[in-house]
Amino acid sequence: LKWLLVETVYRAFHQSQPRVASSAQGPYWPMDRYHLQISIPRTEVVRSPLRMPHTKYIIHLDDCGKIYHRDRRFTDFVWLHSKLRRRELACALPELPPKKTVGNLDRAFVERRRQMLEDYLGALLRFPAVLQDWTIWQFLDVDKATAVIPRFLCRSPSCLATTSCLEDLGKVVAQESNIFRLCSGAVLEELVKFADSEAREAVRQTPPQGQQTLLARLKGRILLCSVLQPLVEHDRARQGLVDAGMFGALLALLVRVTQDCEASSSSETGPGHSFREYHRKACLAVKDVLQTLLEKSHGVALLRFCQQDDGLTALRQITTAEAVSLHPVAAALLWQGLQNSSVVAALVGAPLPGPGGSPAAKGLPLLGRLLKSPDLRARLMAALSV
Repeated sequence: LKWLLVETVYRAFHQSQPRVASSAQGPYWPMDRYHLQISIPRTEVVRSPLRMPHTKYIIHLDDCGKIYHRDRRFTDFVWLHSKLRRRELACALPELPPKKTVGNLDRAFVERRRQMLEDYLGALLRFPAVLQDWTIWQFLDVDKATAVIPRFLCRSPSCLATTSCLEDLGKVVAQESNIFRLCSGAVLEELVKFADSEAREAVRQTPPQGQQTLLARLKGRILLCSVLQPLVEHDRARQGLVDAGMFGALLALLVRVTQDCEASSSSETGPGHSFREYHRKACLAVKDVLQTLLEKSHGVALLRFCQQDDGLTALRQITTAEAVSLHPVAAALLWQGLQNSSVVAALVGAPLPGPGGSPAAKGLPLLGRLLKSPDLRARLMAALSV
C-alpha cells in the first residue's frame, strides 16, 4: 500500500509539472526545442560472491545525437538528491522514491522504481536552477559541452550570468566537433534574441556602483561575437543563423555599439574613458561577424534581410548624414551583397525570384547617399559597387 501511494503521488507530481509552450502564444521555454532526452530503459541485477546483490539502473541520455549510457545504483540517486537539497536551489525538488531493504530485488518493485527514477530525472531537467547547477551534470558524467548549452538556454537574465554562460559557450564552439549542438534552432534563435535585446539598450556611463554591470554588458557583446564567428564559418549553423534573422540583429547591434562607442569617446574622464577600449572592441567584433556572415552566405543574408518589410529602412538608417561612421560598413555590405544577382534585383525593385516573388522597395538611393558621403572609404566602395 505504501508503494502504491508513493507511485500515485509521483504520477500526480509528474503530470502537474508545467509543460511550457515554446509558441509565441505562451511563455517561452527554450529546452522544449533543444534535443536533450533522458530515460532509464532497463535495469540489471548484479550478483557477486563478494558483495550484496544490487540493481543497476541504466541511464540513457541523448544530447542532439550524442548518446551517453551511465549505470547508477539507487544509492547514487540518493547522493544526487541529498546534494541538490543542500544546495538550497530556488525550486521545489521532486521527491525521491523511498528506500526499501526487504524485497528490493523483486522484479515488479524494480520496474516501478525504474519508472519513478526516470520520472524523477525528467522532472529535474525541467528546473532551470537544477540545470544551472553542476551537480546534475556531475551525476550524469557528461562532457562539459553537454552541460554548457542547457545552462545558456536557461540562464538568469542578469548580465553577469549571461556573460559567464557566453564565456563557457565560446570554449565549446572553439572545438569544431561541438558545433553540431549549436545548430539547434533553439540555440540559434536564443543567440538572435540576445543580439536583439542588446541592440535595444545603450551601454554608456553609469554611476560607480553600476560599473561592474556595464563591464559585463560590454564583455557580453564581445563574447557573443566570439561565439558567432565559428558558427558563421559552419555551413549548417550559418544557414540557421540566416533563417533566424541574425543579419538584421547584428546590423541593429552594430548601430547600437557604434553609438555607445561615440558617446564613450566624447568623455575624457570617468567610466566612459575607462571602458572606451571595450566599446571599440565590441564595434570591431560586430563588424567582423556581420561581414563574414554576408561573405560566407554569398549575399543570401542581405537578400533575406531586404525581403523583410523594414529591411531597406534599416539599411537607409546607416547611410544617413548622422551615421557617417557607419558609411564604410554600409558600402562594404552593399558591395559584397551585390555580388548576388537576387540582391541586385531586390535593390532595383525587380520581381524577386521564386514562387510568389513580388517587387521590393527600391534601394538604389542607398548607393547615391554613399557616393556623397564625407567618408572617402565609403565613396570609393560605393563607386566600385556601381
